[in-house]
Amino acid sequence: MRTLKPILIVVVLMCCLSVSAQYDGDYYSGQHVIVGNEPTISYKTSSSYSYDNEDWGNVYVEYSPMKLSTNKSGYDDLNFKGFTIGFSYAYMLGDSPVFLESGVETSGFYFSENYYDKSDRVKHSYEFYWAKIPVNIGLRYNVSEDFALVPYGGVNLTVNISAEERYKYGNGVKESYNLFDEDYMGDDGYKRFRIGWQGGLKFIVFNTVSIGASYKSDLTPFYSDFGIKQKFGGFSFGIGYCF
Repeated sequence: MRTLKPILIVVVLMCCLSVSAQYDGDYYSGQHVIVGNEPTISYKTSSSYSYDNEDWGNVYVEYSPMKLSTNKSGYDDLNFKGFTIGFSYAYMLGDSPVFLESGVETSGFYFSENYYDKSDRVKHSYEFYWAKIPVNIGLRYNVSEDFALVPYGGVNLTVNISAEERYKYGNGVKESYNLFDEDYMGDDGYKRFRIGWQGGLKFIVFNTVSIGASYKSDLTPFYSDFGIKQKFGGFSFGIGYCF
């Protein structure tokens, strides 16, 4: 699975570039038609690819559960619940079905577990918030007037806004820690900035509603210290409004 993830984005990008190179615009085919006593040629216009060459925007929400994976054995992966709100705008690249897209999205993620420490019940949780700037290249292919397929892939820059670790004990005592606080974590550990990648597929219906799925993963670690590295990755499922 880890090997297939980077291959996914490479395949999407290669398909987009290949289609762009092959596209030759409109073409004409002729037929001899007899009109009265004079032969003439009737032409009809066709297209090698069907696409919408107008720029478009998209406002969307996603259900985006993420897994925080650790590079060393003996550490459990943590499964986070998450939601994302985003905006993107796609720019068609000339007379081709290929587009360049960028935007901004904000996400929130939550993880909790319960365990016992010296017979005292403990609720342990994490709460993360971040903003992301994705840049994608993709292909818009109109299957029909009311339905389009949009594969895409690209990279992103993530800015971690906040990260908190919390403990709630059975006796009512609560503790909360800012993971970006150097007094708590030191100079190393959790990173404010990360670079990642994403690849996915959208369906645009009636040029208005977008429905899609994507995979997003870190390239640089969210946490790195003492040889331990942690990265986020997971599938997202969303719906949006195109304009």
